[in-house]
Amino acid sequence: MASLFDIGKSGLTAYRQALTVTGQNIANIDTEGYKRRAAGMEEVTAGRSSATGLQNQTGIGVRVTDVRRSFDEYLLNKARSATASAESASAFHENIRYLEDLLLPGEANLGNTIGGFF
Repeated sequence: MASLFDIGKSGLTAYRQALTVTGQNIANIDTEGYKRRAAGMEEVTAGRSSATGLQNQTGIGVRVTDVRRSFDEYLLNKARSATASAESASAFHENIRYLEDLLLPGEANLGNTIGGFF
C-alpha cells in the first residue's frame, strides 16, 4: 500500500511536468513552426498477488504517459499544396524568361518589340 506522501509526490511530479509543457507552449507561441503540445496523464495501478489470486490496487498515484503534439492535418496538406503550386509557378516563370531571352537577346524584350511594331 502506497503512503499518502508517495501519492502526493507522484501527483506533484506529474503536474510539474504538465506545467512545464504548458510553459513551453506559452514561451513558443510566436515561434514559426512550433505546434502546441499537451501532456497525457494516467492513474498508476499495481498488481498484487496473494494466496487467493491477483488483485488490482488503484489509487496509488498519477504519472505523465505521453506528450502529444497538436496539429491540423487539413492545414498541413493545404500548406504543402500551396508550396507545390508556388514552386511550379516559379519554374514556369523561369522557363518563360529563358524562352524570351532566347527569342529576343540583349536589351530587347517583348514589350519593346511590340511597341516598335506598332
